[in-house]
Amino acid sequence: MAGSTPLLEREQSSTSARVRPLSQTTGLPYDGLMIARPMPRQDSWERVFEELRSIAGLEDDWDGLGAKAPAPALLETAAKLAQWYRAGGTTAPSRIVAGTDGAIMIEWQTEGSYADVEIAEPYHAKIMLRMKGQQTQHWTLLPSDFDRLTGQSALS
Repeated sequence: MAGSTPLLEREQSSTSARVRPLSQTTGLPYDGLMIARPMPRQDSWERVFEELRSIAGLEDDWDGLGAKAPAPALLETAAKLAQWYRAGGTTAPSRIVAGTDGAIMIEWQTEGSYADVEIAEPYHAKIMLRMKGQQTQHWTLLPSDFDRLTGQSALS
């Protein structure tokens, strides 16, 4: 575009750039992109439980493409696992999402590691852990594991 100012202007050093100051975006108020608002502080684990409550409100075809809503037993399984991880001092997951097949995925991502827990059956969880420089590990939690971890019978 002739006469327009590029968003990034190259300086003398090839390793740095100067970002142009923000300008009013047509149709949005100054704080429309929320850059001027402080982010609310929230317990990370409380965010996880809020997301589970949100997922519990999904109905079949929630994505408009035929996705299945997670069954209540899968939500209960995810909640029990989340409570166990929280009680054990584990950092809250990066995200928790519903899969289009009705499963629930809990994911942790950090620099150099990734873990996910897939809950597709009540009181069963497939876990994958990948850490930089190590072989990927896979295992499955069964109802008897839930009994041991939570101190409650998975089938009660």
